[in-house]
Amino acid sequence: MSEDDVHLPKSNLDDYPLNRDYYIPKDALDIKKTSQTWIAILKCESKYGDKIRFYKWKKNKDGVKWNVDYARMDIDGWNMSHINAFLAKK
Repeated sequence: MSEDDVHLPKSNLDDYPLNRDYYIPKDALDIKKTSQTWIAILKCESKYGDKIRFYKWKKNKDGVKWNVDYARMDIDGWNMSHINAFLAKK
């Protein structure tokens, strides 16, 4: 399967509530998106080079604006082999 054959769920890149002074989204994967919670992994361009970042946002009290919910971090250093092995465990 080629990379072009993979259609992952994502929102419009302009809609991700990032600080554009630091990160410009290039691609994304929405893990969970409801009316109140949004969790995603984004490939971003930054002044430090390309980064893969994990985010979780929640709607603010007025239900209009998305705010970061204590989850915004680079995941480039995560050991994906260990994560995949954990997920594959029965």
